[in-house]
Amino acid sequence: MDKPYRSATRLLRAGRPHHGWVNTPVTRASTYVFDSVQAWRDTRSRRDQERLPSYGARGTDSTHALEDALVELEEGYRAKLYPTGQAAIATVLLAYLRAGDHVLITDAVYEPVRRFCAEHLSRMGIAYTYYRPDGAGIEALIRPETRMIYAESPGSLTYEMPDLPALAALARAHDCWLAVDNTWASGLVHKPLTLGADISILAATKYLGGHADVMMGAVISNARAWSPLERATVDLGQTVGADDAYLVLRGMRTLPVRMAQHARSALRVADYLLGRPEVARVLCPALPGDPSHALWQRDCSGTNGLLTVEFSGAAGMDDVERLINSLQLFGIGASWGGFESLVIPVNLPAARSLPDSTPRGVMLRLHVGLEDPDDLIADLEQALSQLFPSSLNTMMHPTQAHPAVDVDPHTLKQWLHDGAEIALLDVREHGQYGEGHLFYAAPVPYSRLEVDIVRLAPRRDVRIAVYDEGGADDTAARAAQALAALGYRNVRRLAGGIAQWQRDGYAVFAGVNVPSKTFGELAEEVFHTPRIGARDLAERQRRGDDLIVLDGRPYAEYQKMSIPGGICCPNGELALRAHALASNPQTTIVVNCAGRTRSIIGAQTLINLGVPNPVYALENGTQGWYLEDLQLEHGARRRYDDGIAPQDLPALAQRSLRLAESHGVPMVSAEEVQGWLRDKTRSTFLCDVRGAEEYAQGSLPGAQHTPGGQLIQATDQYLAVRGARIVVFDAEGVRAPVVASWLRQMGWDASVLREGVHASLDNPVEKALVPQLPLMTDAQLAAALAQGAQLVDLRPSMRYRADHIAGARWSIRPRLASLRLDAARPVVLLAEDAALAAWAAQDLRAQGVSDIQGNTGDPASWRAQGIALASAAAEPADADCIDYLFFVHDRHDGNKAAARQYLAWETNLVKQIDERELAGYRFPAR
Repeated sequence: MDKPYRSATRLLRAGRPHHGWVNTPVTRASTYVFDSVQAWRDTRSRRDQERLPSYGARGTDSTHALEDALVELEEGYRAKLYPTGQAAIATVLLAYLRAGDHVLITDAVYEPVRRFCAEHLSRMGIAYTYYRPDGAGIEALIRPETRMIYAESPGSLTYEMPDLPALAALARAHDCWLAVDNTWASGLVHKPLTLGADISILAATKYLGGHADVMMGAVISNARAWSPLERATVDLGQTVGADDAYLVLRGMRTLPVRMAQHARSALRVADYLLGRPEVARVLCPALPGDPSHALWQRDCSGTNGLLTVEFSGAAGMDDVERLINSLQLFGIGASWGGFESLVIPVNLPAARSLPDSTPRGVMLRLHVGLEDPDDLIADLEQALSQLFPSSLNTMMHPTQAHPAVDVDPHTLKQWLHDGAEIALLDVREHGQYGEGHLFYAAPVPYSRLEVDIVRLAPRRDVRIAVYDEGGADDTAARAAQALAALGYRNVRRLAGGIAQWQRDGYAVFAGVNVPSKTFGELAEEVFHTPRIGARDLAERQRRGDDLIVLDGRPYAEYQKMSIPGGICCPNGELALRAHALASNPQTTIVVNCAGRTRSIIGAQTLINLGVPNPVYALENGTQGWYLEDLQLEHGARRRYDDGIAPQDLPALAQRSLRLAESHGVPMVSAEEVQGWLRDKTRSTFLCDVRGAEEYAQGSLPGAQHTPGGQLIQATDQYLAVRGARIVVFDAEGVRAPVVASWLRQMGWDASVLREGVHASLDNPVEKALVPQLPLMTDAQLAAALAQGAQLVDLRPSMRYRADHIAGARWSIRPRLASLRLDAARPVVLLAEDAALAAWAAQDLRAQGVSDIQGNTGDPASWRAQGIALASAAAEPADADCIDYLFFVHDRHDGNKAAARQYLAWETNLVKQIDERELAGYRFPAR
């Protein structure tokens, strides 16, 4: 073609005239009649150099059209057609090899080729040697009589990608032909001739035809290799029928669309399988963990529907065959490339000659067809769950998993600063965490571990460190076992817990959201954020100065207490809403929170955006206000208007974009983010920074709701993986760039999704696994009480103190064993979250308690059933309330000493961090 069209366009236009019939007519003929003897003789003399109509065995208009399309597809010189793929391969070997020659053949070769070599090349005096599929050590195997290197790219069954440019250079250096079986890519996503190969072989039976209704092979060569191929093809009588050529040519028109769908679905299925504990590996070069991934990235533009699954440990071939027989949507068949999904068992040792290809476990090969991938995953789920109930049992009973591996404090400290991803999990309960924890620790209480971990650390091979109190506390060991049972493969326990960490001289930090709050204090130092005291603000309000108070906290916090006259506008909304709330550039804007850091970040956000108004942070927030004996408002309902004038959006978006660019924030496309989501070597978090009402109306698949201001203020509540990618988005391009600019300064690899919530992403949502636990109604609970059921109240301890069912005992999951329940009597778990009760029930079952049910009622519904309630101001004792943080807990309830203690703690954070923790932030040079 004259113009450099892309593959999809070339395939639609190739092999047909650009006028007349859209589909090339079928030419069914064996005999061609000439006008004269001279014409007959002229054609016979030229037909070896030119493609001329002469005889059906040499081709017709139908086969010539297909050959032209194949040349366009592979970017080659000429093409020939064969009745099968194996016929094409055999012709290539016979065309270029003679008695006494030697050929090097990949050990990952198509099995019939291995048989052809043994049965036919040997008796013809042609020697052959198998080389490793990745090409390692191949040069040492070349002999003086070597005439060909034969490769598959990638190899059969295990999909090793050879380095084709390196093989091509080696072949040229030794005067050899390089022939490549390119059936896996079908010429579309991988083009060996452009990488230096002489011959590219395709089984058109597969993706080229695409409908499992035709048999055919094809060979495309460069100009140098054409003459031997053309002669051998004629001499061996190789040809195809016109109808088959038409079917393959028709299939090629839709090849790009079908291949793309096969690839998308296969990657979905691979993601699912990689999360299964019984799966050791999924082989596919498009997967980031695959050994050939780097070569695939360099040499290929896509993948197909093939996956090979290797099972772990105890699974045997009998198990795999039972699994295959129980599948309903995957047909048992070998010739992949059609519209249907297929599966076969793989006996790799029998299909290889070299010992280093033997896998660790048994295998099966999947061809993922064009069915809905969710249906295929459901089919695999039902089959795997039937075959491997022990895997499900291990997930439900983590105490059966392997013991935890320890990491010492010094090594962990190095890990936290080595730049690689790590999730540091404090698996103690909230109160214990808040009294003192490691700086980068994310709070993931053991009582919520399985419920929250997939959201906080979705990648199963991310490096994880867990810790507890140390000493006799076994919570971290139990958490490590639970994580291993969920498929997390790289979990370590801090040896000696937090106690040993401190003994080794490392700091711990009280409070919550410490990295974010430390960042806020540092931001004030770096930017010299203007501030205003409570008395000064109150006086300006009394005078009637032109000012507005914007409360940068979420609405629920704002309603609890606020500055009189203040308007709720969370920090994440300021970039979008502040201009409408303070349209007069002379109006002074004061941003407040309950303490310090959100006031600072909110005010500095507006300043960084370049708003013309005078902007201040309210020093010490609402606490500073009442410490000055000023009255707070309670239950206020003022908030920003949801509507935005459309004409304002371009300027607002441009302003935010300038800010983001000044901090090096990348604006990334949906296509790039899709690649990140498929990359299993990095964790990628999708964060929707819009308001709750907007998020509830719909978001991107797999995105969590992270209101912009809170994502900055409480990052560790949304992301547990230090070093992960964060992709933030909104609907209009105003809020997300600002949030990303702060995240970048906090040290996160943050980007903005250019298309925002309107992007198209294929990102299946993984649902948290929840064990079965029967739930009873409040009426059934009343009956169970009358029959002597044991009640365990798993609600927060402070709610138990306020109201609980008389006779119920309070507990929390890590301390259930201390209850010493009677295993012979039924147990009812009272909880606000059924999932938390279900996981607690699993621990009780491991302790021998079998008759367990749950109830998610509340004091009002219990009282309505006539169930007696009680309260206890000191039960459980403070020391047992490990879920509650007593540290300055009443600072918002009139305890001025607690408020002063909290503010002193916050301003002192910067002095507590060490040089490496400080270096983790990335403020601009000033």
